[in-house]
Amino acid sequence: MPPSTYLKGGVVALLIAGFASYLATRSHGIDAQAPGRSQDLSSASGLPDRPADSPASRDPNDGTRLPSRKADRSVEEAAKLELGITRLEEQIRQLKTREDKDKISYAVDLEFPDNPVRPLFGGYLEAKRNMEVLKTANGLGEKHPEVLAQQTVLDSMAKDLSQAVAGLSDQMETELDARREALLRMRSKR
Repeated sequence: MPPSTYLKGGVVALLIAGFASYLATRSHGIDAQAPGRSQDLSSASGLPDRPADSPASRDPNDGTRLPSRKADRSVEEAAKLELGITRLEEQIRQLKTREDKDKISYAVDLEFPDNPVRPLFGGYLEAKRNMEVLKTANGLGEKHPEVLAQQTVLDSMAKDLSQAVAGLSDQMETELDARREALLRMRSKR
C-alpha cells in the first residue's frame, strides 16, 4: 500500500474517534451553549462540571445518574497508575532474572529518574576502550604495569556498576510500593 493510504486511514480513524467523543458528550446532556452565553470552564476538560441534581446529571433515556467528570478523571488516573505499576513490575522482574553481565546493559536503558547506572556505565565503557588501546595500539602485554592498573580500574568500576544496579532495583521496588499505596488510596476514595 502507498504511504498516503496509511495517512488517509489514520486521518479517518482520528475523525471517527473525534466524532465518537462528540456523540458521547452530547448523549450525556452536555450541549454547546448558544453564542453570547458564558460558559463556566472550571473543569480540566473545558466543560462545566454538572451539578449533582441537575437534569444534565441524569441519563435522558432512563433518568439514572451519570458519572461526574471528576469520577471519570479518577478512573482514568487509576488506569494510568495501574499501567505504570504493571510496567514497573515487569521491569523489576526482567532486571532480577537476567544474568549479571546482562543486568547492567538492561539497567542502563531503563527510563527511571536518577538512574545511577547510566553515568557509571559511560565511564566503564571509556575505561574498557582505554584497556583495548593499551593492548592493541600500544602493544602492551597482560603483565605490563599500565595494563594491570587499568584492569584494577575496570574491576572497581564493574563492582560499582553491580552495586548501582542493586541500588536501582531497590529504588524501583520503593517506587512500586509507593504507586501501589497511591492506587489503594485512590480506590478507597471511590
